Amino acid sequence: MRPHVVILCSVVAFPPLTAEPLLSSQQTGIGGADPADFADHATVMGVNAALGGITAGLFRILNHGSFVEGFVQGALGGGLVYAGKRIAGGQFAGAGLLGRELASVGNSIVFNAADGRGAFDRLLVPLGPLPVRLIVSPGARRPVWPKVDLVSFASLTFGLVSSARSLDIGESLSSGAAVFRVKDEQIAPGRTPLPVANTDGVRQGTTVGGTIFLNERSMGDPITLAHERIHVIQFDFVLAAWSDRSDSWLVPRVDRYVKVNSVAATLGLVNQTFFLPDERENLPWEFEARFFSER
Repeated sequence: MRPHVVILCSVVAFPPLTAEPLLSSQQTGIGGADPADFADHATVMGVNAALGGITAGLFRILNHGSFVEGFVQGALGGGLVYAGKRIAGGQFAGAGLLGRELASVGNSIVFNAADGRGAFDRLLVPLGPLPVRLIVSPGARRPVWPKVDLVSFASLTFGLVSSARSLDIGESLSSGAAVFRVKDEQIAPGRTPLPVANTDGVRQGTTVGGTIFLNERSMGDPITLAHERIHVIQFDFVLAAWSDRSDSWLVPRVDRYVKVNSVAATLGLVNQTFFLPDERENLPWEFEARFFSER
């Protein structure tokens, strides 16, 4: 495997090791950077493909299969995830829903590659704003099996019962994820209160699982919403590629009906515990979200 591919994947997989942006932003309001060009997109697509390929290849080895076969199929899935993110970063009605569902096909290909299945033998389909995923297995005795996404369910419930948050149904349907307007500075459960805007004037928001929380003053800013939609797709990848296996090992009985998403929960805890808000802006997934949304 080429060294630069390994380096790119390590940057995405181990965020604490990097503190400088790899990619330019297309918005002159963020650091005055020039618009991203073809080379930037090729790099981002390569990172997504390599991450999908390496993930599938390593799990294929654990299943006593071929790393190369797993890598090739997983890389194809990672390429589709890139395509989904690129669509979700768009600013047209339904961009988030379309991008998320396309990326879920890519996630499914990575998942199947890791287990030595055909690319479309098992599809993991998020039901838009609902915290439910359908496990679709054509030809199986039970071809459709619903599972509740626990992290998304908890964040959605928090938003619904909070008087300071209101569900925006239109934006939720368009984004393919629940979108809440937040009336105070405490944007999401357990998150450090944030100002309405940072020093660059960028409106604040956050994503917990498949749920997006935006300060009311940022609801008219399409870039902020697009940014958070990319985080939803990143969350979906972690669930499909990594957490699905860890959950089946750690809580096999619960996993039959509920996705605990243990890896995403652990990463979120580390993110909140060890990184200050300003430091989180320098993590790779933040750079990627800005790359797709700020163009």
